[in-house]
Amino acid sequence: MTELEKATMYKMLKEVKSLASHASLTGALDKGAPILAATYNKCLAALKSKGDQTAEQLFPELPANANIDEIGVAAALLASYLRPPRRPGGLHPHDIAAYAEDHLREDYDEDYDEE
Repeated sequence: MTELEKATMYKMLKEVKSLASHASLTGALDKGAPILAATYNKCLAALKSKGDQTAEQLFPELPANANIDEIGVAAALLASYLRPPRRPGGLHPHDIAAYAEDHLREDYDEDYDEE
């Protein structure tokens, strides 16, 4: 699997986690659970199809009727497995977050720089 494919899948799973978290806390969007479960399952299937034995052993497929909390937890765990490695050097994470907030109007992914 290419780094681009992993990065794309990582971003998708982070979004699944975010949507599941929002649905769990507010009750809004909870009818989207089947789509979120299917998206998680497709990401997992893509990893398995590329021969990722670790993903096959560690991560279960979600049932179509998985609840929103199960989906959020599964997506968070699989995303953490795919998280890109830290980039050496560069700006401090706070500087990146401030720039993104002021100029890009995007949330900074603080999980990216955790170790």
